[in-house]
Amino acid sequence: MAINKGPLISVIVPIYNVEKYVCQCIDSIIAQTYKDIEIILVDDGSPDNCGAICDEYASKDNRIKVIHKENGGLSSARNAGIDICSGEYISFIDSDDFVSPYFIEILYKGIVFNESDIASLKHGIYFIDGDDENVVFAKNADDCTIIDIAQREIIKMLLYQGVSNGAPWRLYKRKIFKELRFPVGYLFEDVGTTHKTFMLAEKIALVDASIYAYRVRKDSIVHMDFSPKKMDAIPISKSMMNDVLKYDQTLKKAAMSRAFSINYQIFLQAPFDDIESRKKLWTEIKKYRKTVLTDMSPKLRFKNRAGAAISYLGMDVAWKIGRIMTNK
Repeated sequence: MAINKGPLISVIVPIYNVEKYVCQCIDSIIAQTYKDIEIILVDDGSPDNCGAICDEYASKDNRIKVIHKENGGLSSARNAGIDICSGEYISFIDSDDFVSPYFIEILYKGIVFNESDIASLKHGIYFIDGDDENVVFAKNADDCTIIDIAQREIIKMLLYQGVSNGAPWRLYKRKIFKELRFPVGYLFEDVGTTHKTFMLAEKIALVDASIYAYRVRKDSIVHMDFSPKKMDAIPISKSMMNDVLKYDQTLKKAAMSRAFSINYQIFLQAPFDDIESRKKLWTEIKKYRKTVLTDMSPKLRFKNRAGAAISYLGMDVAWKIGRIMTNK
């Protein structure tokens, strides 16, 4: 059933070089049961036909606004959407993903549930590119579980990677982004931003529902081959650590677990002969490994503890074993 009355919700979609996927994404947003939305398509200087596709959609649906801009990266595109959006609430959807027709309706139910500033999904549906047909969404708008969660608790879950770190998966009250923006020029911008959104929220609802389909691509930023830009993991993880320690010192172990995880992930992607990059990442890994290894929290991921243990075998051995364990 279509929901035609409610506060305006802005859906921001950064778009770059996704001609193969963008129609599926936009169509899934147009099909939302919650109809009072504006759809902001940000063509981030895409070199393919994405810009023309966006314009064509805008000509057919007056809820769609298109921004054409020079390429500035994912953060820049999201920020451009935030700057012009009119909604009382904001959601982000990546242009190679797609969502359930109940995506906005269910997240808005989370907002209403306890007058939340953020309704956050616990998880999404990860699927391998090309396996779209096997994605199974929620049956209806009631096919979900919503709980009130304390600010500190969801930040802890986020740091222990029990809640997705990405900017999508959520519905945010506009005030969260009154001054907050995504860091331009960095990879892993979500690691540097998502915890801040929770810190700015007075009330948060945690939603368990199968409504966001996340496409796992070989050429995505996370899975693409190592490049010097991936060294952004170091300053981003340091910034996150500083934010968390200022907020609550009792979350230090959780923050160190997250910092260890991202630096170890990039360490394993670095080529064996790129000794300089590996050494820089290794310095960060050694800062966190003892705390990760001795952290008895049930929220700590086994792979983090295993990585910390393996690291004591030395940089080269840890790299080789880690690569084998992660099939790199």
